[in-house]
Amino acid sequence: MFYLMIGSAITFYLYYLEKYKTKYTNVLLFIPALFYFIGPAFQFHVGTDYSSYIWIYETQNRIDLYYHLHHEYFFYYLIKFLQYFALPSQSIFIVFSFIHTVLMFTILIMLKKYKFKMWLIFFLFFIVSTIYFNQMNGLRQYVAVLSTPILLILVYEQKYFKSILLALFALFFHKSFLMIILLIPFFLFLKRFDNKRLFQLSLMMPFVLFFFLLFKQMFIGFIPSIYDMYLNRSGFNPMMLITKGYYVVFVYYFWYLYLNKTFISSFDKNIFKFMTVVLSITWCIYLIDVNMSTYGRLFQYFNFFYIFPLYYIIEREFIEKNYKNLVFIVAAIILPFFLKILVFPVREYSYNSMFML
Repeated sequence: MFYLMIGSAITFYLYYLEKYKTKYTNVLLFIPALFYFIGPAFQFHVGTDYSSYIWIYETQNRIDLYYHLHHEYFFYYLIKFLQYFALPSQSIFIVFSFIHTVLMFTILIMLKKYKFKMWLIFFLFFIVSTIYFNQMNGLRQYVAVLSTPILLILVYEQKYFKSILLALFALFFHKSFLMIILLIPFFLFLKRFDNKRLFQLSLMMPFVLFFFLLFKQMFIGFIPSIYDMYLNRSGFNPMMLITKGYYVVFVYYFWYLYLNKTFISSFDKNIFKFMTVVLSITWCIYLIDVNMSTYGRLFQYFNFFYIFPLYYIIEREFIEKNYKNLVFIVAAIILPFFLKILVFPVREYSYNSMFML
């Protein structure tokens, strides 16, 4: 119920903030940002990694592994800073929640500049992506995950110096961000493709990934050794295929509208095209997670981009006054969320706070 209250409060606040325009919009974002911050900051034994981070903080020299083995220097020095002032172990979650919050609301502000509706972006982010819930556990990784949309927007804007700084920031919190850096040249190259070719590419990607899964041993030599364990583990999980593939039907409906109908939207067409480029080659990466125990290591970086086709569908149906379609689509989007937080709340979907003790 906590998640439902937080998600609803922030969505409605952003809706009315944008409806009644004011020059102080960015300042007034402090209130929803505070709501966003409180949950992860004051969580208590949510998910599976809560105890692990407490153990890292309280075990002598355990943090040194993140400096010498993982080279995640920002994480290392952050923990050392907290330890120097003898702050309680809960301070880890408070600091990381602050970082996550700043990154998330930076994304909203950057997209607002391109005429995206913040309330609808947040609504889809909260309902569709699993980022808010998984950041309860993946403190380090979700600094990198939330940095990914910001980095790609900066690349789109050709702000390369800021892009490099942000990439280093994310990389030194979680080394898996290297995979995102390596994909950027592909995104820039594919930006030249027209919509039809992007759609053809998106159709081809599941077969590319299937080839990778069949012959993964051939690729292990090209993967940093720290990720060998993820590639070598296996264990097909059909439930993951169902849950992660649920929104595929919406992706294909988006392509039908995008290719066969006149483009209708209020947001910037060019940046949306760039986000479509990203979606085209990443929408089916969940297939890797289904076949190998990567724990969402790669897919989570691109889970955010499911927002954009859904955003386009919802806005188009509203503009064209297809209200029956709109109600059905929104209900279908919300249903899995309700099941996860109300009917089958497990791990990070079952919230507990220090204030509830």
